[in-house]
Amino acid sequence: MFHLIRNKNIRCLILSSSVSRFGDSVETISFSWVVYQLTGSLSIMGLVFAINFIPNILFAPFAGVYADRHNRKKIVVFSDLFRGLNATLISLLIFNHSATVLMIIGFSFANSTLESFANPARRALYADLIDSASFLEVTAISSSASSAAELLGLGTAGMIVAFGGNGMAFAVDASTFFLSAFGIALLATPIRPPHQTNPGQTYFKDIQVGFQFLLNDRLLMICITASALLNFFFTPINVLLPKYSEEVLHMGVYGVSLIESSMTLGIIFGGIMVAKLGKNGKLSTMSITGFSILGLTYLLLGLISVFHCSTRFVLYSTLILSFVFGVAVPTISAPIRTHIMRVIPSDKRGIISAVMGTALLIAIPLGGALVGVIGDHLTIHGYFYAAAFGIFLLTGYLFTNQSYREI
Repeated sequence: MFHLIRNKNIRCLILSSSVSRFGDSVETISFSWVVYQLTGSLSIMGLVFAINFIPNILFAPFAGVYADRHNRKKIVVFSDLFRGLNATLISLLIFNHSATVLMIIGFSFANSTLESFANPARRALYADLIDSASFLEVTAISSSASSAAELLGLGTAGMIVAFGGNGMAFAVDASTFFLSAFGIALLATPIRPPHQTNPGQTYFKDIQVGFQFLLNDRLLMICITASALLNFFFTPINVLLPKYSEEVLHMGVYGVSLIESSMTLGIIFGGIMVAKLGKNGKLSTMSITGFSILGLTYLLLGLISVFHCSTRFVLYSTLILSFVFGVAVPTISAPIRTHIMRVIPSDKRGIISAVMGTALLIAIPLGGALVGVIGDHLTIHGYFYAAAFGIFLLTGYLFTNQSYREI
């Protein structure tokens, strides 16, 4: 595993992604706080966050084709640089007490637009610069590193805002974008030449060809759907954490922090474990095992919330299960993403990555919306039982699907 880190390209890719993830975590906290301070309105906060999703959904297919037609390294570098300049501008406006809600909304929309172009190019870069035999290890290591950076960002964001204000938080965010751009610019191996399209072929035609490729590959569709469902089933525990911590653990926000930290540590450990042991096992076996663990974890969390055990036992059990929950995430996602990147032709990596990214993105609000719709009809343990049932159904389908079992 560690021999991969000595590869300059892999090191730059992982460090760039991790630094960017740290900045995004700091921005998430400061962004919420500055909007609330400016408006005092939760509904406006919800509106601003909803706007965040629009560019990724609207522009993702075009961004994917753009990544297939042009130099992916330059796309990521310029996107990160402009996101850094964008965050710097907001930081200066906040320091000068000149920031308004409309400016923040504009920042959010611009940032998400740049992100929608950077993401498919960044994902495609991994496949461009990494040998297919190393995909699983690199994906798992990258997942662990990004989760560690996110945990550090969430842990320090409050201190940054407390000591330097929101302006300082956005300044830190800006610096991470600049560092990320620098890391990508250091990539040593020449980028593979972009796909040469037919003269006069439009972006819409390339998008159509990309979707047709997906529709003709049933196994690829199953893999992308499984990845999206992982996000979908991950949503209930995030949405329900405050209620679970309050009603079951009786710990309020402190309990939420402990569970989130335990889950993130599990993701880090799971990524390292998959990177170390994954090359000796089948991709399908790893992902099916991960889904089984995820379903079992939801089931046990539901049972804990029903039985009247001591507070200490419930807390320790919840933290252990949260850790196991985290371990399951890279055990599922790394093998699936590895197969996807191995089978996608180089000239379609951008568009397929964009479609996959959009599916993963949409799955999160859909999962949250479902929790909201049935929120008045199910107890906490009812939520967890329903999630476990859905995951077990998916696990059974993947286990009995012969083509999936062969990957």
